Order: sequence, then structure tokens, then C-alpha cells
Amino acid sequence: MKGLYKIGLLLTAAAVVLALAACSPRQPETPRLRIEVTAPATRATVTEPEVVVTGIVSDPTATLTVKDIPVTAGANGAFSYAVPLAYGTNSIPVRVTKEGQNPVSRTLTITRNLVLDISSPLDNSTAAEDLVNVLGKVSDPLAKVFINGSEVALGEDGSFSVPVTLYYAATTINISTSLDGVEPITKLVTVSKP
Repeated sequence: MKGLYKIGLLLTAAAVVLALAACSPRQPETPRLRIEVTAPATRATVTEPEVVVTGIVSDPTATLTVKDIPVTAGANGAFSYAVPLAYGTNSIPVRVTKEGQNPVSRTLTITRNLVLDISSPLDNSTAAEDLVNVLGKVSDPLAKVFINGSEVALGEDGSFSVPVTLYYAATTINISTSLDGVEPITKLVTVSKP
């Protein structure tokens, strides 16, 4: 009988502990640390010398770095940071950390290219006169542009406009650009005259 009494007491005590545990307030779970990079898109190709990395962190009090530089997020978790780009492939790590939580990171891969655009004349076009105006633009105004081997003057935005004489029935105009550390670009435009 004594044994049954002890078992009954133990069962009653266990029921009371379970009831109290069910009634006590739960400790709130710490939300997981998250980061969302909203711009630029990873694997983007650009011509600009910098990109602005924007995004949102789930906890604005967490430590945020963009390319290992500390960045402050706003009260709503939004952040923005301009990152200078070298020509070629650029890796931009974005990382958020907070004590007691697993760090979260995203890595953007952005490629910066030098671009040479020729707007006029079009390749394989026909000119009415012996003179054509070569119009174009290079994406970096620090680059040098050459037309048939002669350097041309560039506007502040990298644009150029140069008259070229057509000596033959079909003249090929060689337009090239160069910049230290970047692969040169060459475009050939053939223009015929009647």
C-alpha cells in the first residue's frame, strides 16, 4: 500500500510540474539573422567605376560589412554602400554578424568592362560624299581612342566625333581604344562610296 501511495504522490507531483510548465511564459525565440541584397544583381556586367550595394538586414543592430568595410543599417534594416570597381571580375562579400547567432553572408560577383560603341557610320554602309563623320563613345573617358592609328579627342563623357576621308570605293575605318590594364578593343567599319 505504501508503494502505491508513493507512486500516486510521484504522479501527482509530475502532473503539477507539467501544468506549471504549460502555464509559465515561454522564452521568445531569437529570430534568425537574415540579409537580402536588393541591388545590384549578382553576375551583373557594368561599365561604371562603382556600384551601389543596397539591401536589408533583419536586425539593424547587427554588425554589417560590405567588402570588409563596416556599414551602418538604418532603423528599418536598410543599407546602402558604394563600392569602387576594378576592370574585370569583382567579388563583393556582404556579411552580417551578431553575438550568439550564426553569421550570414552573400557574395556578389560584378564584372566591369570597357565598352566602345560606334553609332555612325554603320558597318557596310554607303556614303554620299568622300567624307564621313565617325561618331562614338568609350565607356571610360580616361581611355585613349584611335581612328586609323591617330588618337582622337574625347569629350568628358568619352564621346567623340571625327571626320574621316574615304579614299577608296570601299574604305575600312579602324577604330580602337586602349586603357592600362584592360584588353584593347578594335572595331572595323567599312564604308563604300558610289
